[in-house]
Amino acid sequence: MSTFFVRLGCWVLLLAGSFQAWSQGAGKNYRHGPNDSLLAQLKRPSTPDTMRVLLLSQLGALASRTDLAAAKGYGEQAIALGQRIGYRKHEAKNLSNLAAMYYNSGNYPAAQRYFTASIVLAKQQKLPTTIGFGYVGLANVASALGDHRRALQHFEEARQYFVTDQPNQAAAQGQMLILGNMANEYVDLNDLPEHAPPATGPATRPREPANGP
Repeated sequence: MSTFFVRLGCWVLLLAGSFQAWSQGAGKNYRHGPNDSLLAQLKRPSTPDTMRVLLLSQLGALASRTDLAAAKGYGEQAIALGQRIGYRKHEAKNLSNLAAMYYNSGNYPAAQRYFTASIVLAKQQKLPTTIGFGYVGLANVASALGDHRRALQHFEEARQYFVTDQPNQAAAQGQMLILGNMANEYVDLNDLPEHAPPATGPATRPREPANGP
């Protein structure tokens, strides 16, 4: 269902942070537009390794829906470089970007593993927004597998990470995204038997192939 990919697209843009506006210009040929400047900075010998991690993270996020192979390559390079130099600031987001790439390719078990790894690391680093969107990702995986009750459970887990005493754009967008997705899940549940039993284990079969919108 294309709405799943609209949801995930919104989630990736929110995670992208400072470069979310650039993604609006990223078409199917991801090497043109804003990526040119990122690639140019990446190739400069004088670019510090910490900046290379950020640039690779940005390139991976921008490519996550237009070139899955490139997204995987950039994400894995960013994680490996960050771990090698002891700079793990963006690792949780890179894990989420890889999860999004696997989700978009229909590899739901891998997407689930990477979303979970992102949540674990983000909790260690006290990154509530990243944690919240990790649970949104797990909810989308469950929804794509037809497990709407589990999806609602993950959306509820995500909501607590967007409750803040200091209103901000990311928290507001996160709440709106979650509430909209939860409404979709309740609509889908109306199509199920009235007394369907609650989920007791992970869903094992996707409801439909993972195709883009």
